[in-house]
Amino acid sequence: MPTVLKVLLLLLLVALVAGARGQGEAVQLERVAEGASFPVDLAWAPDGRMFVAERFTGKIRLAEYGILALEPWARLDVVTQGEQGLLGIAVDPDWNQSPYLYAYITAPGPVNRVVRIRDGGGRGETPEVIFKNIPASTIHNGGILAFGPDGKLYITTGDANQPALAQDVKSAAGKVLRIEKTGAIPRDNPWPGSPAYTRGHRNVFGLAFQPGSGRAYITENGPSRDDEFNHLLPGLNYGWPDYLGRAGRSDVADPLLTWTPNIAPTQVAFHNGSLYFGDWNQGDLHRATLSAGGTRVEDHVTLLRMEQGILDVASGPDGWLYLTTPSGIYRVPDWALQRRGYAGDTRATPTPTPAGLEYPGPPPAPGAPRPTGASPRSPGPEAWLAVAALLAAVALRRK
Repeated sequence: MPTVLKVLLLLLLVALVAGARGQGEAVQLERVAEGASFPVDLAWAPDGRMFVAERFTGKIRLAEYGILALEPWARLDVVTQGEQGLLGIAVDPDWNQSPYLYAYITAPGPVNRVVRIRDGGGRGETPEVIFKNIPASTIHNGGILAFGPDGKLYITTGDANQPALAQDVKSAAGKVLRIEKTGAIPRDNPWPGSPAYTRGHRNVFGLAFQPGSGRAYITENGPSRDDEFNHLLPGLNYGWPDYLGRAGRSDVADPLLTWTPNIAPTQVAFHNGSLYFGDWNQGDLHRATLSAGGTRVEDHVTLLRMEQGILDVASGPDGWLYLTTPSGIYRVPDWALQRRGYAGDTRATPTPTPAGLEYPGPPPAPGAPRPTGASPRSPGPEAWLAVAALLAAVALRRK
């Protein structure tokens, strides 16, 4: 057999093996910041410190170089019946001038509110309530915080088990809210004098803004059917409680994706140009590919399955995609994010950080070279196939 053909066959074999790895191999995750209790949300300061929100303890803890500090950065007074607790955090985008961390909590009452905490020499100072009187219940409290490209703070709320409140713009329940950092209501909100940005939500567990375009997307939990993935636009009605899933009406926004039976989709994150989100019921990590205009989902796959439900999905400043479950915080290897979905019930197996691992310093800045062993991209099957095709073309031309 000619040498060129032998090389081609070898490359094709490598491509097939790589493809099999991409579809069916269990994913080994790296566990970081061990010791966190029900880490419901993550956020990063510009210096690379990771804030970890613990839902039931009310603690906000710091992790540096993958190690969780023993003493909490702050501890908030929360009630934790049902779905209550410390539910979300966000870092001020102007941290260097305004070092505040924002938190969504269920306070005694119960009532949901947003507080902000100033970083004072590595410890959180006394919390300041900036937005209060968000209806609370044992279920449907929402709780996701995110700063938009406009510098406003966006807040997701649930209907507090009172579905009619989702349509009432005078109530903060069942909405995505939009406020200033101080808690003031922006003058250009859709409904004058109201913090509501959108209405008609049952319980929103995910919110993210697409880098570049600034488009906002949310995940929403349905009752017994029709969980939703939605494109968020100001002033729109997302239907609850009058409509589930696609309403087909000009006055109600239709979802981009729905799920029946329910999966309970959770947090959303954009990472290296793709959109990812988790779900609670299955423990799956999902990837969705959006159309150029952001108004359609062109492709949707599930990439891996955890042993527990996924709480948070976040893009870290170190170039890794992070996810959390009730028992831990994990970094996902990049090859697992590139595959076309998993074959069968491919479980993700957490692996602890190796004992004695020395962390070389703060995470590299975006675009900086990565440490050895942390390369964000490794050749996938498509790359090997492309090489094989190129060599085949060269061989044919020489005949």
